[in-house]
Amino acid sequence: MQMRLTRGATNISLSGGYGTIIACTYLQRAAAQENEENTETVEIVLEGSQANMLADIRLIEGWLADAEQNQAERLVHDRIYLEWDINDSSTWYRTEILRGRVERGGIFRHLRLGAITLGIVITRRNFWEGPEAQIPLTNGNGTNNTSGLNVFNCNDGGGTSPNKRHNYIEIASGSVGGTLPAPLRLEMTNNFDSPTRLDKLWIAQNIFSDPANFDHRIEGEAAAAGGTTQSDSGSSGGNYRQFTWGGSTQTLIGRWVLSTAFLNRARGRWFKVLARLPFTIPTDCRLQCKITFPTGVALTPVAVSQEVLLNSSSELQEIGTVQLPPWLVTASGDLAPVDLSLYARKPGGGTLNLDWMQLTPLDGYRQLVPRGYGAAYQVRIVDDGIERSLWTDGWSPAGKTGHYTAIGESLMLQPGKIQRILFLQIGQTNFADINRVLNIKTYYRPRRWSL
Repeated sequence: MQMRLTRGATNISLSGGYGTIIACTYLQRAAAQENEENTETVEIVLEGSQANMLADIRLIEGWLADAEQNQAERLVHDRIYLEWDINDSSTWYRTEILRGRVERGGIFRHLRLGAITLGIVITRRNFWEGPEAQIPLTNGNGTNNTSGLNVFNCNDGGGTSPNKRHNYIEIASGSVGGTLPAPLRLEMTNNFDSPTRLDKLWIAQNIFSDPANFDHRIEGEAAAAGGTTQSDSGSSGGNYRQFTWGGSTQTLIGRWVLSTAFLNRARGRWFKVLARLPFTIPTDCRLQCKITFPTGVALTPVAVSQEVLLNSSSELQEIGTVQLPPWLVTASGDLAPVDLSLYARKPGGGTLNLDWMQLTPLDGYRQLVPRGYGAAYQVRIVDDGIERSLWTDGWSPAGKTGHYTAIGESLMLQPGKIQRILFLQIGQTNFADINRVLNIKTYYRPRRWSL
């Protein structure tokens, strides 16, 4: 067994070989799994001159003080970790130290005259992280890709690999190890060669809604009723749906069938409805999503999202949140289909264009918003949940910048489960071009309660 304290590239070996430290003893304590912290003692043996031993003790005490200051003042120092190579295999697991203290022991006269033992009492995070690993990614542009996988701004499957328009990455069940959810680092390079910078990013995760088969895309032109289909090469699938209505009261403008198979795959989870609304967006227009029954007749609303006032200058918008299925969430197999019905309200009526709606899973959900201007062509956005940092690079002059802020928590990978991560983008002219492309790489550290 080997054990050490680590900050950045600097280590203090607790198992011997550093300064006056010659050995250590550690008994892992089993804290309750719901605890966020765990307090344990590492007992170390020191031998040498009094001055040298005191210097090593002072160094450890200083690191523990810095660890505590990190928690209060948000990383004024490098994080301090306790690292453990349990089988002497050069595979180190780490746990972040939150605070600690050194407790003096007595003289080990039965071992060696002048040796002393100390207890390092450490309060740490209640998990261990393994070595960082890259996760292979799959979609229509590659299988188990580690060189960087393209994702686009719609999911109509148009084009050919490596430029098929898919807006997700899929992670195989065997690609995430450990026994606990673990944060990931997303590296997203803006590969859309345009003077219009990338603006906002929407990132969502599907873990529990049958990720391999759940179709999160609803094309406007797939409406079972309402509106007329218009041809447009810049729209997903080459078409969009145009809805026109009159009067100032709320009006049903379109509906889409959610089949029994679709509801079974959704598994009672919640979904945010994102929509691409191309061309002119009417002012003072409100949309509302309702789940209605029976299919084909909007007779009974069985679930209703909030009514949303549209932003007349943005093609990509959130238009509500729904649970699917909206009832009998514990049932399966023989659920009756329902309709996703879209209602509009605007004084005097209006015209609205709908390219697609995305039923966005909320097993993880995060939005990245630029400070001022966004990422230029070939700039990389790194959303690092492992180190809890968000930055960009690839600029000229070189260096990391904090161009983006985040809304929502970092996504957490579930061990042993297939999962998908979805991406949507919008440019700084508020145009959600379907050919916008990001090149994606992902990394993580497997987590465990104990080793």
